[in-house]
Amino acid sequence: LILVQEQGRPTFLYTVSSGLSIVPSAGVANYCATKSAIHSLSISLAVQLKEKNVHVVEIIPPLVESELHDFEGTTQRLSKFWLSLEEYTKVTMEGLVRGDPYVPAGIAVNQHKQFEEGKLEAAAKLYGHFKSMTQT
Repeated sequence: LILVQEQGRPTFLYTVSSGLSIVPSAGVANYCATKSAIHSLSISLAVQLKEKNVHVVEIIPPLVESELHDFEGTTQRLSKFWLSLEEYTKVTMEGLVRGDPYVPAGIAVNQHKQFEEGKLEAAAKLYGHFKSMTQT
């Protein structure tokens, strides 16, 4: 990342969090906490690296159809709620092609609008404030 950035070329860093990083579920608290950490790191890196031509893109999936659920024995129950893999892939690719800094899908779209809209701008403002205080 540093070498590419030093060459002045635009660089993209993709992170994958989860809709559960926005609205957690008590039944999977550890998963939610780790995805929330990725979400917070994505915002911070996006602000820090913007001036260096590094674009951070956070992919925010909802519960998505997966063979992982077969192993867990939860497929029948979860299939009533999940986003199909086909639809998730379509929506995510559309967001990536548009160049969106956040790419939520399914229920995560509304969660992101409700709880996250304006957060990147607020983080950038706070970063600028602290940066100006520490410069001599």
